[in-house]
This record gives sequence, C-alpha cells and structure tokens, in this order.
Amino acid sequence: MPARSDWDRYLKSTDVLPVVALVGTESLLISEAIVELRERSLTQAPDFNRDEFRAGETPIQQVIDSAGTLPMMAQLRWVHLYDIQRLKAADLNLLLTYIQKPSPSSVLCLSGTKIDQRTKFGQALSKSGYLFQMAPPTRGAVVPWLMKRAKKHGFQLQGDAAHFMVDLIGSQIGHLDMAVLKAGTYA
Repeated sequence: MPARSDWDRYLKSTDVLPVVALVGTESLLISEAIVELRERSLTQAPDFNRDEFRAGETPIQQVIDSAGTLPMMAQLRWVHLYDIQRLKAADLNLLLTYIQKPSPSSVLCLSGTKIDQRTKFGQALSKSGYLFQMAPPTRGAVVPWLMKRAKKHGFQLQGDAAHFMVDLIGSQIGHLDMAVLKAGTYA
C-alpha cells in the first residue's frame, strides 16, 4: 500500500490517528504539517503533554515510554520524533512493536525525509494508514499553489505575477513562499 497523499483531507476530518508519519524532502510542507497536527492534538494543557525528540540523540525506549504515558488534564498527549531517517534497525523494531498497538491517548508524530517502505516498519506504517507523503506540487500545479499560498498570507497574487515568480525563482516552494511574503510585505 502506498503512502497517503490526502493530508488536507485528514486534517479536515475528525479522525485522530495515534501515529502519524510525515515524510518528504520539502521542509516547509513537513514543518507546517507538524504545526497543524500539534495544534489539532494539543488543545488542553500543552505544557504538560508535549514531548519532542530527535532520532539518534534520544534512546528510542524513552520515546515509546513517553508515547505510552497518559495525558495530564487533556484528551491527548503529543510526542514528536524528528529525523526518523536516522533511526537504526533495532530502533525501528522497537517502534514497530509500539505501532502495532499504539496508545489511544497519544499522538506519536514521526517526521523525516524518507522511510523505506520495503522494511517491516515502513510497510506497517503504510498498511495502517499512518504514513503521509508530503510531496511538493507538480510543475503544472506550482502557480495555483503559489496563488493559494499568497491568499493564505493575506495577499492577492495575479496569475501573470505568479507565473513570473515561478519563472524567475524556480519551483522550490520554500523559496517561492519567501518571495511571496517579501513581495506582499513590500506592496
């Protein structure tokens, strides 16, 4: 089963997945998805129910223990593990055990640039519907994405201007987003 690409639809739904893996090469999309998911998950007592870890710097058992801890004065607990592409095989096996029976009172967010879907870990994430591929817009969809992005920032961008910006800057969305912010602020 391939990774999901329906992130916006998931955010609009009332479903709460106990594990969410966000992978992709565009850091802007990943970081925004993390913020959206965290805001959706942490609605009460965020200071008591939030743990952030970086793969390779924290023992994986500490991450799993944190995800298994009950939330304090809230419905959900937020646990985030960054840079999952740095995890070793032994760590993936421990996480696989957790993913097969996750805590219903926690949201374990895994983020990174890639997950090998040929591994048992990647297959389990994908099969459970926990794996989201955060892909940048295709070449033909960059201009509409840029116009939508300008609107999100509170600016109006005409089609010709969007085409000009894409031609001038390229299709890397992080650079385009920054250019829209600069142009909108200047205007």
